[in-house]
Formats: sequence, structure tokens, C-alpha cells
Amino acid sequence: MKTKKTIIEIAKLIKFDPNELLKTLRSINNQITSVDDEITNEDYKNLLIQIKKNKQPAKQNVPQNKPPSHKKFVSKKIEFKKEVAPEEPIKDQDDLQDDLEDKKMEEISKQKQEKVKTTINNKKTLHINEFMTPKELAHQMGIKVNDLIKQFVQMGMMITVNQSIDQDTCILVAEELGFKVKTVQSSENEEEYQLHHFDDLIYENRNVVVTIMGHVDHGKTTLLDYIRKSRVQVKEAGGITQHIGAYQVDTSNGKITFLDTPGHEAFTSMRSRGANVTDIVVLIVAADDGLMPQTEEAIKHAQAAEVPIIVAINKCDKPGVDLEKIKTQLANHSLTTEEWGGDTMVLPISAKTGEGVNELLEAISLNAELLELKAPINGPVKASVIESKLDKGKGPVVTILVESGTLKLSDIVLCDTAYGRVRAIMNDQGQQIKEVHPGSPAEITGFSSVPNAGSTVMVVKNEKQAREIASARITKERQAQIAEKQKSLHDIFSELKSDQDTNVLKVIVKADVHGSMEAIIQSLNKIGNQDAKIQVINEGVGSITENDATLAAASDAIIIGFNVRPDAQARKVIQTNKTNIFYFNIIYDLIEKITNALEGLIAPKIEEQIIGYAEVKDIFRSSKFGEIAGSIVVEGILKKSAHIRVIRNDIVIYQGRLESLRHYQQDVDLVKNGTECGIGVKDYTDIKKNDRIEAYELVERKVTLS
Repeated sequence: MKTKKTIIEIAKLIKFDPNELLKTLRSINNQITSVDDEITNEDYKNLLIQIKKNKQPAKQNVPQNKPPSHKKFVSKKIEFKKEVAPEEPIKDQDDLQDDLEDKKMEEISKQKQEKVKTTINNKKTLHINEFMTPKELAHQMGIKVNDLIKQFVQMGMMITVNQSIDQDTCILVAEELGFKVKTVQSSENEEEYQLHHFDDLIYENRNVVVTIMGHVDHGKTTLLDYIRKSRVQVKEAGGITQHIGAYQVDTSNGKITFLDTPGHEAFTSMRSRGANVTDIVVLIVAADDGLMPQTEEAIKHAQAAEVPIIVAINKCDKPGVDLEKIKTQLANHSLTTEEWGGDTMVLPISAKTGEGVNELLEAISLNAELLELKAPINGPVKASVIESKLDKGKGPVVTILVESGTLKLSDIVLCDTAYGRVRAIMNDQGQQIKEVHPGSPAEITGFSSVPNAGSTVMVVKNEKQAREIASARITKERQAQIAEKQKSLHDIFSELKSDQDTNVLKVIVKADVHGSMEAIIQSLNKIGNQDAKIQVINEGVGSITENDATLAAASDAIIIGFNVRPDAQARKVIQTNKTNIFYFNIIYDLIEKITNALEGLIAPKIEEQIIGYAEVKDIFRSSKFGEIAGSIVVEGILKKSAHIRVIRNDIVIYQGRLESLRHYQQDVDLVKNGTECGIGVKDYTDIKKNDRIEAYELVERKVTLS
């Protein structure tokens, strides 16, 4: 369809002299030079405005100083029409049909544009979720999904009808089409469901939450043992804490809730969770070790959470400890002691003998009083998941720390995509209780699945509401996964090429608690390089099931069981398919074993090891071996089994093997430095005097991931 017109065509339409129109247009746009030039719609609009402004536009054969009467004006138009009309080409039937179709298409396009504009102007504000499909977005806009897809294409985005689109992209397209938007974080927004509403919240003092942090084997659990008068540490595999323990202790100054976090480097996220839900951090530093990597990491977690830090220097009863050195190390991490003018309390203790422990508890109570810890006991229940596991008899078991509100038996709880009714509540001593107050830990059962450690637990009105929210969260997770998996062909080919060049060890991880599983996967993801890597194809909490065993057999994977074992059905599948399965209860052993297994997949590197040089002194003929190089070993040794290079003027001219090695008249396997010998080079007869013979061996070297 032709949108631009020439000056002659416009003159025919408005019945004006083309030359006069040209003059008027040149005053608007000086780039126009001829009556045959095409002009834009903008110039055409400006021309009409100019004509209307002058009221007396110049017309053909009409003097400018005498405006014509109405009759003359009409007659002149007729005359002009008669003069111009014969110049127009006579259109055939096809041309007329094309014109009609062009006009029809133009009219349809205008109607569509007007309809879309009307729809946009009349439409209410769009509610954009975190992920939407074009179909859902078009339905809200009130337009066809194909029209919306075209808009995406015009903006340079190739989108399919059912593809999941992120919120930012939806907002961009909606605003481009003139819509007003309102973002909705998630369809399960707790405010929308009005989980709980209390006009008068009752605040009461709550227990202080203290997290014990520090490097592995510095005495964190031993200190808790002494405080609780228990023997927790001896129950831990390898003498180290494998997951977060939550305990409540009665002291002369009130109850204190303690969280004991693991010290091994693999448990970074667990230490982070401990710092985020705590009021005070007690940092344990061994007097004979000082600050170690996990100690420094614990300091960073505590400082990031902006909680007070009390430093307890343990093992002070050992002879020869240097407390001042440790205080200097602490000062380098912005923990200046009160003795040195800072605000960090540093106390020497002995977790074994109990020396200084009472002073530590008093320091905790003093800091708790300064914090004035209060929480509503009648408001919405909010708790953090400290640890979670799958028990064969009880189902999902979750260790929580209540932060606000009072959790009671039969409450409907929601956490991530897990929900359910609280069936049982137990304290840290394993005793059944009916409710949990703010600042107290507890172990609860009744969830539909095992929630993630570190997630937030809340109480909702009824099970239907919990199910709807959990279902919406599952949908959101799936959409996020689909959006993340959408890759270009280039990315797919790059990954395929990378996998072909890399040895991949596929593993399935099952652990007793979620925190341990999380730490194991993080550690496994750190193992590997460009030659070999680990791919975790499945993970979970609880015993090793038949599905795990079947998946391992189908994908040629190994199974890692951390404090768990396979059930009867899984054992049969494992035995039938001879699947490799490894059991661990200490994370040190797990990392070492899997690292060795991964290194075993990498082919050893073949390296050359030069063992000696010989210098050719003369050439002799042998009826049996042909030319023999009379030589002397000038460095190292020569072996008959070695590979050799013949070097002339520092250039390698031949590379091969020895055919013979003789010392005087005897065949020998080895000639030492400074010894004369006769050398026969296999398949080479051009050896000359003063050539050097370099002997080397090919040695296999095991490749390590480091």
C-alpha cells in the first residue's frame, strides 16, 4: 500500500497548481526540489496547515492580489480539473481492483489499531505475577495472544505461546502497549490470605538465643556438654557436630537457648543459619590453635547478622598458651577486647574442667538484659527451621526455633511447599509438650514433606488455605525451573561438547538430615576441574529407596548414604545391578573418598623423564647391527629399554629406540656416567661423529584434582 505521494498527486487531490504547491512546500522543507518528489505524511500535514493559515492559497491562473468569488473559485476548479484530467493514466480493471483491496486493508488496519487503543484505554491496571505465559498476559490485556507475540517479536524477543516469562519482561511489554501495571510477588501472598490479624499484641520477655560457633575441634560441643551436664559429643561421629543442635539450659539467670553449629568447612550455610536466628554469638577459639579458617568465617557470619559477639578462649588450662597472640588476631578482625579499649568481651575458659564457664553464662545474661528481648506471644506464629529429617516411623521431623507467637498442638503449619497439622511437639530432652513460646526450640512432626533448613514456618487458618499456598509455591518453583532451563542452541552444544571432554561422576546423595545433605552437595560441587567433575543427579533426606537404586542403575551413578541405609527393596535392586554404594558418617571421609574416586576417572599424564646423554666419538661397522656409534656417557645413564633422540647441532634429527647397547664385547642393559659403550640405533644409519644421544623414559603420573 502506497503511503507517500508526489506533489503532482496531491495537487490533483486538492485541485491546486503543482508549482505553487512546490513553492509552499519548499518554505517548509527545502530538500524538496521537484513536483515529482514524494513527501512524507508530516510534510503533508504541515502543507495543509499552511494553506489553511493563508486562507488564500495560490491557484492556477488566479492573480494573488484579487481573490476570486465563490463562483469563479468553483469554475476555476472545474477548469483545472479539465486540464489535469486528460493527463491521468486510464486504469484497467486489475488496477482498480488493487486500489479497492488497498483501501480495504487500510481500513481493516485502522479498525484493528482503534480496537487495540480502545481496549488499552478501557482496560484496568494489569496485575503482573513473577512468571506469566503470553496466553495469561494477553487474557488480562483483552487482546489476541498472536498480537502479543508479534509485539514480543518487534521488541527482539522470540517467545512461544506457553513459554514462562519473567516479571520484568512482562512489565516492559505491558508498558510498551500503554498499560499500567501492578506487580504481584506471588499468588500465595500471605497478606492476601489474611493469615492472622491481631489488634492488640501482647509482648513478653523471651529467652535469649545463643549460637556457639568456631573452628572444628575447638570445643564447642564440649562446652555445651558441661553446661547441660550431658554427653552429646561422644554421640557425634568422629567427635564433630554433623548438624545443628538446639538445646535449652536453665541457669541462675534464667533460661538460655543454645544452638551448636558444625565447625567443618563444608557446613558454611549451617553456620550462616545459626548466626541469622541468634541474639548473641559465642565464638570459641582454642588457645593452642588460635584463629582458624572456620573461626574467621564464623566472625564474618556474625558481623553480617549484626549480633553481639562474646569470645571464649577455650583450653586455657593447657601449658604454654599465648592469650595475647589470640587477642591480637581478634583485633585484626575488628574484635578489640575491653582491656584494649574495645567492646568485645573475651573470656578464658576450659570446657573440660568448667573453669570460666560461670563467668561466660553471666556475660551472656548481661548482654541479654541490655538487648531487652521481647516478642509477641499472641500474634502470628513465626519460626525458623533449624534442621529437618525424615524419620521412618514419625515421617518428616523438623527442629524449629520459635521467634514470635505461640505454636500449639494441632496448629496448621506451612513451610516452603510443605504443610500439615502439628501432631507432636517435643523439647530438646525428648519430652512431649503442648506449646512452644518465643525463643524456645522444639521438634515437631506432621509436615507433608521435609522442608528446607533455614526456611520460615508459619501458622495458617486451615488446611485448605495451606494446601492452596503450597500448590502455588510448587507452580512458581516449576515455572522458575522452566525459565532457567530455556537455553539457546549454542548453550546446548557448548554443554554437550564440554561433557564429551570431561569425565563425569554421577552421584545420588541421601542423608539423615537436610542440613547434612546441603553441606555434602555444596562440598561435592567444589570438587572437580576441567578434566573431571561431579554431577548430583538426585538428593533427598531419609533412607535409600528402590527409586534411588533404580535411578542409579539406569544412569550409571554411585549412591552416597550419609547416616542412612537402603530399605529391603532397594537392597535387592542394588545387588541385582551391582550398583556402587558408599556409606559415611563423617564428612571428612566422604570428601576424601569421592575425591579419590573422581581422580580415578582421569587418565594419568604421560611425562618424559630424561635419564642421560651420550656423545658419539666414532662410527664402526658391525656385520650383525650395521653402523655402531662408539660413544661415552657424559651425563646420567643409558638404558637399552629407553627411548632416544639423536641431536646434531642442537637440532633433533631422529627419535626412536635403541637396537643394541654393548660395553666392549658384552650386551648390557645399562651404562653409567663416564663409561664407554657401543650404541646401535634402530632403523637409522645416518648417525655421525659428535652427535649427541639423549635417552629418556615415559613415566605415568597420576593426575590430582588440586
